[in-house]
Amino acid sequence: MLWRHEGKPWIADENDEEFGASLIKEQDVSGNEVTMTMQELLEDQTHMDLIEHGGNSLEGMGMNAMGQLPYMQQVRVVSGYRDFATALKAKLKSIQDSKGEGALVTEKDIQSFMADLRKK
Repeated sequence: MLWRHEGKPWIADENDEEFGASLIKEQDVSGNEVTMTMQELLEDQTHMDLIEHGGNSLEGMGMNAMGQLPYMQQVRVVSGYRDFATALKAKLKSIQDSKGEGALVTEKDIQSFMADLRKK
């Protein structure tokens, strides 16, 4: 999984064993995609926090960045996040209701969710 700050360019790390060299050469890395459970995602994030972020959690770094914003911008960010989280939970619930518990959330599901958000 690749992350970046919104509005900032991708920074390709050639030492990234999974994606680095491919990004530097501007190769398609979509074939490197894997299916992960939430538990696996959390374990992977914990590993990344230790290895790549000097022991700083992604949450902690986000909170630090948030604290640098002016107050009203913080309010807008938090409000926007809450709206996003509420909509995502509703979408995931509808997927679970239609496909059953443990259903796989597909790329198409996420694209549909994002398209619905853009319409609002």
